[in-house]
Amino acid sequence: MGNNSHIHIAGADVYIYSHLEGDKVFEWVAKGLINAGAPENVPPADYLTRIIFDVVSSNQEGTNEIGVNSTPYKGTYRSVKIDSSKRRITVTTIYNNCDDDGTYSFTQFLDKYAPNEDIEKTEVE
Repeated sequence: MGNNSHIHIAGADVYIYSHLEGDKVFEWVAKGLINAGAPENVPPADYLTRIIFDVVSSNQEGTNEIGVNSTPYKGTYRSVKIDSSKRRITVTTIYNNCDDDGTYSFTQFLDKYAPNEDIEKTEVE
């Protein structure tokens, strides 16, 4: 079946989706934010899109597991919307009473999903 997720970067109007390993979407977003300099830096939507895509694609073994689209991927288990201009991240899941669902500041999101000692900065060109 799959473990679908998508990341929507507001302002760039892009959705990065994964058919597999959707349970890693929060970690990917956290790594992307860190690589882009958040929470101190507010990365522009287009730059953040590239950084997060690099993180997601570097964690895949084939190109058929991920993609980029201008509309949401249907059948998504986990969805992350990033709004750089407001420094907000909104998480929605299909799971009832999920502790992940909600809106976070960049700092709150990183505190929850990417403790600094657990995340290594991914090299980005």
